[in-house]
Amino acid sequence: MKIDKFIEAAEIFRAFSHPVRLGIVVQLLRKKDCVSNIKRLLAVSQSVVSKQLSLLKDWGIVECQRKGQKKCYFLKNVQLVKDIVKIIEKNSCIKNKIFEEGEK
Repeated sequence: MKIDKFIEAAEIFRAFSHPVRLGIVVQLLRKKDCVSNIKRLLAVSQSVVSKQLSLLKDWGIVECQRKGQKKCYFLKNVQLVKDIVKIIEKNSCIKNKIFEEGEK
């Protein structure tokens, strides 16, 4: 069995392995959003959010759409992200859910 076939699958999990990236995808489960709002919600710099969004875009997790001067980001595959978040919540020792349907 060659390792090559596992590389793409590993990249998907890598996308969720950073706290800022995880925070971004959880926010994008709620709604399309722009860098300035995500940075405010996560209390991190704009450059950090932009860097992580760029990686998520490269991995095919998010896409963006221009609205005037702003770029709004959204999930490319919402169900995939929901499933991964459920796996994280179910199989980890975190005390609180990281995503609640309808939460703003």
